[in-house]
Amino acid sequence: MRNALLWLASSVCLGACGSDFPEPRTTVHANGDYVEVPYLPPAALVEVAGDPPSDSCVWYDGHWVWRGDKYVWKRGGWTAVAANVAYAPWKTLVLEDGRLMFAEGTWYDESGRKVPAPRVVKAAETPPNETTSEFESPR
Repeated sequence: MRNALLWLASSVCLGACGSDFPEPRTTVHANGDYVEVPYLPPAALVEVAGDPPSDSCVWYDGHWVWRGDKYVWKRGGWTAVAANVAYAPWKTLVLEDGRLMFAEGTWYDESGRKVPAPRVVKAAETPPNETTSEFESPR
């Protein structure tokens, strides 16, 4: 009986944590977008989305960006995107030889070319005490 109650409680919690946010269409990274990094990025920072500023906006999560010697957090937010663009979320790969590869979140047009990130209509907020073990992430 105790296990059944624990299962029920965890199911309710997980169901409540789901997201119904409208998200952009997603795609995969081009192979040339990956850079070799010496270590994995930290866990993602907590972001507070709030309500969408309009029905035409979609939410995309913040992500880590490699800056040559450290990771820097780039906030996500609510943005209005054109129908012909898609988002490839940040991703890490471990190659067979043990090398770590990282690609930051990138926007692509329908032909697979990188395009500038759309203008953020309403940026995510991060709690002021959110830090990583490597450094304090700028907000």
